[in-house]
Amino acid sequence: MSGHAQPAHSQQPADAFAYLESIVDTVREPLIVLSKQLRVKTANRSFYRTFQVTPAETETCCIYDLGNGQWNIPRLRTLLEEILSQNKSFESFEVDQEFPGIGRKSMLLNARRLRWEGHTELILLAIEDITDRRRKEDELKVSEVRYRRLFETAQDGILILDGETGKMGTPGTPLKVATPA
Repeated sequence: MSGHAQPAHSQQPADAFAYLESIVDTVREPLIVLSKQLRVKTANRSFYRTFQVTPAETETCCIYDLGNGQWNIPRLRTLLEEILSQNKSFESFEVDQEFPGIGRKSMLLNARRLRWEGHTELILLAIEDITDRRRKEDELKVSEVRYRRLFETAQDGILILDGETGKMGTPGTPLKVATPA
């Protein structure tokens, strides 16, 4: 024995998978590791917490069978199959789906192939929950429409003052909006 740590790629497959699991479990965003048959090998705590599922009801299941089939999305199926057949990856594939018990989730999915010498091919699927961001964007759009209608239908003149200086705004110049303390 040389006394030097062996790199992860030269370890036995079981040790390499344990190494992968420890990395996956450290990441804050939900992650799933899929086999080449698209069955869940493992997922991290964040995935189980976010989707309110357990390892027993997730691991070894085909991704398309998880929950009530919410992951059985034709375009996702194509993207995952291309990872294996054409060595592709994908980023920012947006999914908007209803999940039992947790409601509607908007997510960005990223996936790529993982390979070790002599090890089974795997897919790492990362899931970014953008539900709050989408909700805030939708609220902002509604607010913009509401204010646009207010200005378009106003019978009286509307004066816009700079929030910091109290001076009238110059057309075409962005205004700084002061928020009440």
